[in-house]
Amino acid sequence: MTWLAVAVLCGGCVAYVPVREGAPPLQRGAVVRATLSSPAEVPLTNITARGVQVVEGEVVESNGEELVLSALWLRSTNGAEHRGIGETVNVAWQGIAQVEVRRLSAVRTGLLAGVLALFAVLANAALIGGGGEEPPPPPPPPL
Repeated sequence: MTWLAVAVLCGGCVAYVPVREGAPPLQRGAVVRATLSSPAEVPLTNITARGVQVVEGEVVESNGEELVLSALWLRSTNGAEHRGIGETVNVAWQGIAQVEVRRLSAVRTGLLAGVLALFAVLANAALIGGGGEEPPPPPPPPL
């Protein structure tokens, strides 16, 4: 159960960091979040997601004309979220307002480690006993 909690909380160990102009090209497999300049229609296998403002996914290719992603999530301006299920989504660079890449966050990871350490200390104290006074010795046997 503890490992499940750690796995869930480790989602908090990452943060999206904006990609700055002049940065090295995005590497294949990097997880990115692309915010579009204006809402767009994105055709998927079973539906066409309308009003898509954000595409989150793994980089398949990044060239001078477009960013090709294996989509994980698409978010629309109306709040709807669509699972990308790894479908390929091509986005022209001219239609992208911002790209952020997912990175390990030292601050969030440190905070999580501190919380887990505190939890471990408190759990250990509860299970083993909190110290305190020793019980009085038994009375002497009758004479």
